[in-house]
Amino acid sequence: MNTVPEKSILGVGCGAPVNFANIKEGETVVDLGSGAGIEVFLCANKVRESGKVIGIDMTDEMLQRARNNAEQGGYSNVEFRKGDIEQKIPIGDNTVDLVISN
Repeated sequence: MNTVPEKSILGVGCGAPVNFANIKEGETVVDLGSGAGIEVFLCANKVRESGKVIGIDMTDEMLQRARNNAEQGGYSNVEFRKGDIEQKIPIGDNTVDLVISN
């Protein structure tokens, strides 16, 4: 899959962390402040089915939008979790390869 769900593109990001992160197939990536999921889906295309991408957002509305986008886009290697990135992030220690945020 080389595209992302159109509804994940909100046009409110600042930067392009995926372009600079050197993401590899099979890695586990976390996106802090994932919103509707655009960077999560871009990362998912890079890590492929052998990898995983976890989006963290603090709002129920964005989490639901992102989950709907994942389902509609057929992404099975993504997950969205609720969390406040200024508090404890809902990710276990030593469980991810890369963290991005914009």
